[in-house]
Amino acid sequence: MPQTLWLRAAPHRPLEWLLRDALGRTLAGPDTLRAGAVLPSADLRVVVWCDPSLMLRRVALPKSGLSKWRQGLTYLAEDWIAGDVSQVHVAAPQRLVGRETFLAVAERERLRELIAELQAFGIDADKIIPEPALLGPARSADVIIDGDFASFCGADNGGCTEPEMLSILVDESARILIGRASGEHRGDHVDSALRWASLQPIDDTHINLRSGEFAAPRTQQRTPYRPALIAVAAALVVHTGAVALEWYRAQRDVAAAEARTEAAFRDAFGSELRMVNAAFQLQQAASIGANRTGGGALPLLQRIAPLLASDSRLVLVGFEYRDGMMEVAVRAPDASRFDGFREQLAASGLKIEIANTQYDANEFTGRLRIRGAG
Repeated sequence: MPQTLWLRAAPHRPLEWLLRDALGRTLAGPDTLRAGAVLPSADLRVVVWCDPSLMLRRVALPKSGLSKWRQGLTYLAEDWIAGDVSQVHVAAPQRLVGRETFLAVAERERLRELIAELQAFGIDADKIIPEPALLGPARSADVIIDGDFASFCGADNGGCTEPEMLSILVDESARILIGRASGEHRGDHVDSALRWASLQPIDDTHINLRSGEFAAPRTQQRTPYRPALIAVAAALVVHTGAVALEWYRAQRDVAAAEARTEAAFRDAFGSELRMVNAAFQLQQAASIGANRTGGGALPLLQRIAPLLASDSRLVLVGFEYRDGMMEVAVRAPDASRFDGFREQLAASGLKIEIANTQYDANEFTGRLRIRGAG
């Protein structure tokens, strides 16, 4: 019978765990996770996370283009947070139901710290579920208080906060559960937040923060040797065909990218100059320009060109230089790849500003305004 290892991570508390089977019976735990502890094996590892950096927001779903909508989730958070959206991870449920859904926003650094803490105990979590996502109007409770922190979810937003703040964040009619309470609170008492969470039904309509760059490694299935060998052989056949198809598509994409690169090169240097290697020639021209002028467009190109050339999936659509600022248009397969390019430029010491972004023909195009650090 499938078994699930449940863990709960909350501020100022050690990790807690328990093991349940598919019928909801407790097989081991609950207990706190200590150094050197050996946890029981399980088919699924689920972490319920309470953290002040978490935020839930309800948004309307687009009528079409869900795949593009998912790729641009990070930029939906621009109106919700005061900082840089590149510092947050935005996740939606795998399966979307209805016309609206909750999105979870978490600080990337805090999420990395949680995953590293779990891995230090030898745990690769399959799911990291924000505790507020287990609450709300469609769930069995709106608030759960456990010690120094409480998780809540209302009609339009949710998060984790100190219990004293609940009076201004939730309605008086909110359904409250109390595990380890701090202060005087009215509500229904439960054994613990972990016990309660582990009894909630979990499916792909719940938000899983292990998505995108934080996706969990695939769980290895335990199967008899003969069926496994047959499955591996079949997978190899399918994989070989997929690789051949992917190679053909890659060759086609490379040819198209080279054509676009040449067009951009001609826009920059005219039709007389012979193009052998666009990135190398841009670097050489930039080097000459830097020696002659000490500034201008070419030194900037010298720094940008190697980053473009290092990733064949990035395509320079065009650029324009004026008043010490260069604006470049770059096409990428998705928003994450474009954001990675932007972060590389910023890490090299350049001053970066996003001009605009758009989707066009199943590809992501973004425009960056770039200035030298000096």
